[in-house]
Amino acid sequence: EEGCARQLTETLGPRAFRRPLPAGDVSRYLGLYRTLAAAGGHQEGLRAVVSGLLQSPHFLYRVELGEAAGATYRLTPHEVASELSYLLWGSMPDDALLQRAAAGQLASAAQIEAEARRLLASDKARPQLDHFLGQWLLLDRLGNAPKDEKLFPDFTADVRAAMRAETAEVFDRVVRKDGGKLADLLLGRYSYMSDGLARFYGLPAPSAPRTPAGLGRVDLPAGRGGLLTQGAVLATQATPHSGSPIHRGKLVRERLLCQPLPPPPPALDTSPPEPDPSKSTRERYEQHTADPACAGCHLLIDGIGFAFEHYDALGRWRDMDGEHPIDAQGELTATEHTNGEFEGLGELSTLLAGSPDAATLFVGNMPNAGGLMHHVVEPRKFPVEPAHAFHQHRATLLAPSSNLHALADPEWVGVYEDVDGRQQEFEFHAAVHISTCARSSEERPNKGGSGIISSK
Repeated sequence: EEGCARQLTETLGPRAFRRPLPAGDVSRYLGLYRTLAAAGGHQEGLRAVVSGLLQSPHFLYRVELGEAAGATYRLTPHEVASELSYLLWGSMPDDALLQRAAAGQLASAAQIEAEARRLLASDKARPQLDHFLGQWLLLDRLGNAPKDEKLFPDFTADVRAAMRAETAEVFDRVVRKDGGKLADLLLGRYSYMSDGLARFYGLPAPSAPRTPAGLGRVDLPAGRGGLLTQGAVLATQATPHSGSPIHRGKLVRERLLCQPLPPPPPALDTSPPEPDPSKSTRERYEQHTADPACAGCHLLIDGIGFAFEHYDALGRWRDMDGEHPIDAQGELTATEHTNGEFEGLGELSTLLAGSPDAATLFVGNMPNAGGLMHHVVEPRKFPVEPAHAFHQHRATLLAPSSNLHALADPEWVGVYEDVDGRQQEFEFHAAVHISTCARSSEERPNKGGSGIISSK
């Protein structure tokens, strides 16, 4: 029966910890089995081994301790494997990736790129890409974007869902199948949409073949092309009554150029201009740049936002703004490499597609939107063994639990610094401390915290 427990530990342990299980760890879990089996029988001993493995910090946390490389540290092959897998799949490495790690085949940039491309080619990458897309372009807000039902009675829940599906399908095809170039995302002259969404846009019916979700390819007319012309983006970045140069310009400034704007002064009225049929949208919003209290920020975003004036509050094309002609001229300023004048969203998208600023942000955003809670770890002095020499690394909470108890791994200890600067010492096997850290991360997902982890 102990042979069965050993087989379980040596099989499940490496999968749970995403790395080989040292002989000492195997012995410790077998000791746990013997203790519980002596009191409750074979099945109780096996249950304790499984519980111990799944409540270990090696399972709950993706800890990047690395290994010494001269005066610095580098990730171990299995840590690289986990980094790739959780980034692109949101889950543990598969057998092929673990075999590459065991064979030392994740050491060079070319080897890592080959595995990244393999993981991206799998449909397992789709959920992570969808998650990244929602965070990057704020598409998670589309379902709740308020619209005036009297003005837009046809903007139904089905249309919102179809818009989201359109953008997700195009993004997935460009990134995973069509070369993965930012210029294709911003300038592509085709889309994939449902029959209903094509009618909503006033476009021809999609062609065959269809995706499993019923989406088909539509070649886009002049005026449409790229993610920024899609309804999911445009309807989210608008007011209930009309398009919003502020929202749309701010999206480009912050999400494509990585230039976050400060919040407005507390006493400043930030309400959008009231609808006025006697004025165009542009005329109503130009008051911001004339007001010294508003001009500082609005000079940075309104000139971008006016490029979107051919699109209404739902993202549909318009040639007139009510009775007013469209003026979509604008200018991009205050960037390192991307300044320039343009007319319309097509010219703005072309400017962004060739921008080193936008390319750098897009590449850098992906690891930050992987759905993981990262704790930046600062070096501290701990009485640790040389094999666990403490250095800067990152610990990622994979599966918060509120029901942990001391079955195994009693040797881990650390200090957690929460978002308010309070330091809390904890041992990983203690339920109350693990739960405290997990709650702190979950309740403040946008603020995070920092943790310090060492071996006792």
